Amino acid sequence: MTNKKIQQLSNDGKELKHSELPKKPTSVPKSLLVNDIRGSLDKCDAIGIDGWAFNKIKQGDPLEIEILADGQLIGRVMADKYREDLLAAGFGNGNHSFKIDPPPGLFDGNEHLIEAREVSTGFLLPNSPKVFKAVLDKSDDIRLDGGTLIGSILLPEGIASSLYLEVIEGVTVIGGGWCTPDSEIHNKAHFRLPLPTSVFDGRPHAFSVRSNDPAMSIGDLATITPYMLTPDSALLRYAREGLKPSITTMAGFRYESLINTIIQLGDGKTSSVAGSSLGVRSKKTGETEEERGAPLTEKLSQIAHAHAQLVRGFSEKDKVFKPLTFVTTENPCVSIVIPVHNKFPVTYHCLLSLLLAPNRISFEVIIVDDGSIDESTRIPELIKGVQYVRNDETVDFVRACNLGGSLARGEYIVMLNNDTEVTSGWLDELLWPFEHFDNVGVTGAKLLYPDGSLQEAGGIVWNTGDPWIYGRGANAHDPRYNYARQVDYLSGACIMLPAQLWNEVGGFSDTFAPAYFEDTDLTFKVRDKGCKTIYTPFAQVIHFEGISSGTSISSGMKRFQEINRLKFKSRWASYCRDNGRVGVDVELNKDRNIELRALVLDAETPMPDQNAGSYAAIQEMRMLQKLGFKCTFVPHNMAWMGRYTEDLQRMGVECIYAPFASSINEVIEKRGGEFNLVYITRYYVAKHFIDVIRQYAPQAKIVMNNADLHFLRELRAAVEAKNSEALSRSVQTRDEELATMRQVDLTLTYTDVEKAVILSHNLDSARVAKCPWVVEVASEVPGFDARTDIAFLGGYNHHPNIEAVEWFADKVMPLLRKSLPDVKMRIYGSNVPKSLITLAEKVENLVIEGWVPTLDQIYNTCRIFIAPLRSGAGIKGKVIGALAYGVPSILSPIAAEGILFSNGIDACIADKPEEWVAAITKLYGNSENWASMSQQALRFAQNHYGFAKGVTQMQEALGEVEIFTTIKNRALAAH
Repeated sequence: MTNKKIQQLSNDGKELKHSELPKKPTSVPKSLLVNDIRGSLDKCDAIGIDGWAFNKIKQGDPLEIEILADGQLIGRVMADKYREDLLAAGFGNGNHSFKIDPPPGLFDGNEHLIEAREVSTGFLLPNSPKVFKAVLDKSDDIRLDGGTLIGSILLPEGIASSLYLEVIEGVTVIGGGWCTPDSEIHNKAHFRLPLPTSVFDGRPHAFSVRSNDPAMSIGDLATITPYMLTPDSALLRYAREGLKPSITTMAGFRYESLINTIIQLGDGKTSSVAGSSLGVRSKKTGETEEERGAPLTEKLSQIAHAHAQLVRGFSEKDKVFKPLTFVTTENPCVSIVIPVHNKFPVTYHCLLSLLLAPNRISFEVIIVDDGSIDESTRIPELIKGVQYVRNDETVDFVRACNLGGSLARGEYIVMLNNDTEVTSGWLDELLWPFEHFDNVGVTGAKLLYPDGSLQEAGGIVWNTGDPWIYGRGANAHDPRYNYARQVDYLSGACIMLPAQLWNEVGGFSDTFAPAYFEDTDLTFKVRDKGCKTIYTPFAQVIHFEGISSGTSISSGMKRFQEINRLKFKSRWASYCRDNGRVGVDVELNKDRNIELRALVLDAETPMPDQNAGSYAAIQEMRMLQKLGFKCTFVPHNMAWMGRYTEDLQRMGVECIYAPFASSINEVIEKRGGEFNLVYITRYYVAKHFIDVIRQYAPQAKIVMNNADLHFLRELRAAVEAKNSEALSRSVQTRDEELATMRQVDLTLTYTDVEKAVILSHNLDSARVAKCPWVVEVASEVPGFDARTDIAFLGGYNHHPNIEAVEWFADKVMPLLRKSLPDVKMRIYGSNVPKSLITLAEKVENLVIEGWVPTLDQIYNTCRIFIAPLRSGAGIKGKVIGALAYGVPSILSPIAAEGILFSNGIDACIADKPEEWVAAITKLYGNSENWASMSQQALRFAQNHYGFAKGVTQMQEALGEVEIFTTIKNRALAAH
């Protein structure tokens, strides 16, 4: 049996240092007795490391378990999973088991000793240690083919290709089968593993493929299994009557449109993508359909018809072409131009989707009929509320588009093919980049095939002048295709640009008539004007490619694709000479105008409405963007977090998450060579990855933002609580935190106080610089009389915020009630604990408001903001936020730390309870004092925490590690 350092196998078989893992398990002072713990390490193989742990005294509290391999920590997990046998055996409610997947470093064919320990006591679970021995033979192409998992593997030397594999779901073996040797490659094998019918239920499943003899991990697949295998196309052709809407691939998009439309019809305000297509008031126009008296019943009938007909597809023989009505407006924000030539059912389908998919912004529809001879000629009588213009004889696609553009009344023009189906919020998403990036010239949608796969995510034009469609046929959910970025060109099937710019560049060039390459040429004309071409992934449009123009490049309209290719190259090839060689470094060339690349790591995805640290993390990525960086963000927990992740992607940050990557280590090993900078927030994240970064990204500088000085915060809390055990923990934290700072190239800290503390310990062994904190300063501030009460804001997963409320309620509020008996202290923020809710029930005038979606609801309603922190460290974002909103603020010395304001002018400092009461009383009842401090707070925030100043500070900090940047770049930077 060996007890060697864990090694990890890369894709090419090289041994990699498994440096994510600390060398020793965590040591934590005891707070739980060993005799209170029951448990076991049950199993340790290629499928997983699992067991159970139970707290006899507090049966509802799950225990935290750390797993060690050869003495090295490989993971932490909560013992909170349900097992029926534990419940039957009388162990609480049965939610006491744990399981982790073995890290890749263990699959090296050697024996490793696995231990499981309870974290707080270090108690070694019974049946520890166990021996782990397995080989990793990863298959990257496992996929579902009908009712079977298929894939191929390259086997290590000495292992027969006639290998038996098992399919596991959870901990249960659900299938298996033998590999078939490849006929040409001696160590390659293929497999087809039938799945049981029980898993074909239309629900998400996670399958693992393993071998037990020898023990090998082959790969995993997360998928939603179908409950029937008949293709959509066959159902639409042969079984349309009574077809369930939920069956089709596009069902999710249509359901989202229906939900948002219903919300919009309900109140016209709350939908995140509420559109003016149904009469909701738009931020771009003050008109509504309600003001014109359109009945709700007519709207609902039209919506129902639109949805039903979209489900039925294009077929003309039984399609019901009921009249449709679009809302008209005098000043539309967007003009949607749809050129058509025959194929009326296709056009009707597109128009139905426009009616079903709601948006915030108003639009008009311009249909250009280019000499149709089918039912398209009935559009004027069937489709109300649109502009219809007709060429009596067919001209061509390019000139038809230009004719539509000349009729546009909107501020923006959208060119939309008629063989498309739009989805909820598509127009809002196309507009978003114009409102949040500088110098945007044209935006384009993510185009999808009807089966949901990706058709196009922007395009590359290589140094030869040849275009390349990026992402065709790929998984449309892959993170690579789901962040805003600059591209070389966008497909004309769905693009938006300002009407003024469209006119300046002359629309589509007649040179490319009748069609093809006119869109690529347009984006290059826009770029020649100094404007950006941006792919925006959340504008999702299904494109039924080939319906309107066919697919053959040797006949019909499609033949002009090759003819116009030469015209395009002769015009623009000289602009493309630095664009990279055809097919080489595709993933780098897909991003245009990138000066530098930064890998950004944090414990979790920023949630700016939950805590100030998340707000800061987003601002720091914005500053890096402004300095020319493309940011790639990876959270330590690898979690996709819904709108929080999408908000980052929308602003041009590439986000990587499971199942598309399993760990930060994997990302660094595969892509480390891309990055100039690795920007890590929090020492306890950084300490895991420094070694692997040095190995796989030796060119990159490692900059760590300490967020706050963790050991200083813990030390202050321990002193305040007079807790000797907590004091000991703070010493351990200090040693780890300072050691990590010595290993990185630069530590960023928000305050001069913390910078001085770090340098006093590390002397010249660590480089430290100030990290800017930036805020948006309010332009309008509600006055004294429009406000009432005092407020505090915090995230209550952070103990100093709980401590502050408890102290203020106990020490200050009894005194405050004597001078201001009607004034309430309102407590805002996320994760309010039950202890504070109970406290508010006992303390008069203490009101728990909890989480609110916007800071306006706090800072624009309270008369005074307070921050009575007794412990903590780092700069206090809540305080700077209050100053930026012009709210007079009263702060404890710790809350004011690092914010160099003038006491009594920009804000006030109070320490003892009597000082708090005096300061609140002076401001609360005097409008002149209040107004004066409000104005001073705004000035202070603008002068010290404005975005432009922050960018300069970040530039100076990066210069200390010889990363030299400029704000004169063309990178994408959100504002």
